[in-house]
Amino acid sequence: MRGPTIVAPTVVALLCAFAAQGAIVSVTKDIAVDTKWTSANEYNLDTQVKVLAGATLTIQPGTMIRAAKNDSSGRAPALIITQGAKIDAQGTASQPITFTTQETITSTNNRGLWGGIVVCGFGILSGPTGTTSFVEGLDNIVYGGTNNTDNSRIFY
Repeated sequence: MRGPTIVAPTVVALLCAFAAQGAIVSVTKDIAVDTKWTSANEYNLDTQVKVLAGATLTIQPGTMIRAAKNDSSGRAPALIITQGAKIDAQGTASQPITFTTQETITSTNNRGLWGGIVVCGFGILSGPTGTTSFVEGLDNIVYGGTNNTDNSRIFY
């Protein structure tokens, strides 16, 4: 009969450190189903990523999201919440959700490093009721409509 297995404390510490580090997840495709980004991973946006109608992107407190300088088309990566999609990003003071660049920021490259977060709801725009418009700089991304009670985001 074998006795209990004993694991050296150094091995346990190394395993815990490795597990806590998490993975770097490269995000290159649109999000079409409910998706959760956890604080155990770092998420790198390598292109403009859309959360599509019907899907919710939930981002846990303490999660890091980094954007590449630009994609293969020269466009700054961005996170775009399209009409009918949702984002739930509720950071805290002790575990903020951080959106930043993958680049080292210097005095000569401090612009164009992050395309931003764009939330496209169905709210009424100025002009005739029901007017819609396209987001400048993005291909075929519509916002506006007739529903001022539309709620596409929870941000803290």
